[in-house]
Amino acid sequence: MRSNLSVIQNFLINYSKFSEEALRKCSGELEKEFRDNFFKLKDLYVEKRDEILEKNKITADQFNIFRILKVERYEVTTHSALLKELLDSRGSHGQGNLFFINFLYLLANKDIIPKDEINKYSPKTFDDYRCNAELTVNTGRLDIIIERTYGDFRFCIIIENKVDAADQDEQIDRYWIYLKSKSEIPENRKKILYLTKIGELPSYNSIKLDARENLAKNGVLYYISYSKDIIHWLNEVLPKVESKKVSYLIKQYIETIQNLNDGRDE
Repeated sequence: MRSNLSVIQNFLINYSKFSEEALRKCSGELEKEFRDNFFKLKDLYVEKRDEILEKNKITADQFNIFRILKVERYEVTTHSALLKELLDSRGSHGQGNLFFINFLYLLANKDIIPKDEINKYSPKTFDDYRCNAELTVNTGRLDIIIERTYGDFRFCIIIENKVDAADQDEQIDRYWIYLKSKSEIPENRKKILYLTKIGELPSYNSIKLDARENLAKNGVLYYISYSKDIIHWLNEVLPKVESKKVSYLIKQYIETIQNLNDGRDE
């Protein structure tokens, strides 16, 4: 490695000497040294390029279906749809409530729900709580909603998903109006999770400051992020996934989330 760096360093040093004026004055010896180093560098480049290409046959490091289809930043049809599918115990991933249970552990670690209630939220592998995305209700449309509206352990968790879109007028206010109307749900199990790339707060356009602080104080409104919380959740659950197909998709989705903040709109 040191010899490779030395070749590159020598090339750059010599190349810096080749201004138009220096080139006219350079000796044949210096020109020969420059050319020799240039071809050594070229050979090293070809060697490393071929190594990477051979490795890529096995690892396919650059292959990502979200990037290929240019849907990395699609809030509704990519992120809300996929999160809903994973959180649904009857989703096509076939893993039952594995993703939801681990999501509940994430919420418990953030003191959003009590740890001793995790298994009450979802006691069965293929549970019958409802999980929907882009659900239209009387106060608007909910990005993701997970709820049980019957039995001994009723709950309602609404996830407001923000990737690039701005807040809509009174959006969180309208979510809270909807939650308040669900009298069958105990007050301590009504939750709004505001999900953004890095954990931003909702704008005053979405909810006034005093109302926002009041909901947070009363254990209703919480802030979670893709960059920390969702990546942590997926990395925690990944070793437990039994389907290789699902595992591979999760790995690609984690890569996609890691790129959300790099400013690309591919």
